[in-house]
Amino acid sequence: MPVVVMAEDYEDYACKYDSKGKLINEYLAHQFLEIWGLNTFPAAVVQISSDHIPDNILNGRIQRPMFEKPSFGLRYDNDASEINEALMGLRNDSYELRKFPNRFDLMNIGLFDLWLANDDRNQNYNLLTRGSEFVPIDHSTIFDGNRLGEQLSQLTWEDSILNTDLAITFLNSRQKRENRHAELLAQFPTFVADCRQALPALIEDLPVEWCDNKAELEQNILASVMDNEIWLQQTIATFSELIHNFNR
Repeated sequence: MPVVVMAEDYEDYACKYDSKGKLINEYLAHQFLEIWGLNTFPAAVVQISSDHIPDNILNGRIQRPMFEKPSFGLRYDNDASEINEALMGLRNDSYELRKFPNRFDLMNIGLFDLWLANDDRNQNYNLLTRGSEFVPIDHSTIFDGNRLGEQLSQLTWEDSILNTDLAITFLNSRQKRENRHAELLAQFPTFVADCRQALPALIEDLPVEWCDNKAELEQNILASVMDNEIWLQQTIATFSELIHNFNR
């Protein structure tokens, strides 16, 4: 249940104020998406003043102490829309689908989710459309439901956005799927390496209220999804299997 606030830059932000681990996940996933070249909304760490919290939003799920730590905010975009059923009606409409030239970025998003074990984009797409672009949001449950430090599980076919009506609608060319698949297999090591290089600075920039052991967090991320060759090979294999099943 994000809240929308106007910050000191006079911009509106949709802010998450959940547990520390989920806020870290939102922040890191946003930064990694940008490194991967995927679409995002501008993000900010937002400290919401207690004086600005209206009593009428407080209930059993939302409590004033939750706002004592900084929130994670995405700049609110009035031109962005939620995915709706109308888009599914474009499945066989080549003219309308050509208005989404970057629609095969859904495959990039699918691989990104596999790499970070994000199982929260199947039942709820957690994607917005901005013009002809898809913008992924809501990454609080990456790392297999926030299980860093434990053995992560790869996504299944049922967990992936590549097994949705949205994918069937927009990934409608087998040749383009195969071409993007080959491109992503070649690019994936670079994506991971670039995120690894950026990780120390990203961890250092985390608000201290979110993380009291930054060294441990960094090591857990490295061991889980960056330096773990078994995980990286499983990610590639799972992605290839998903595309193979898609092509049947």
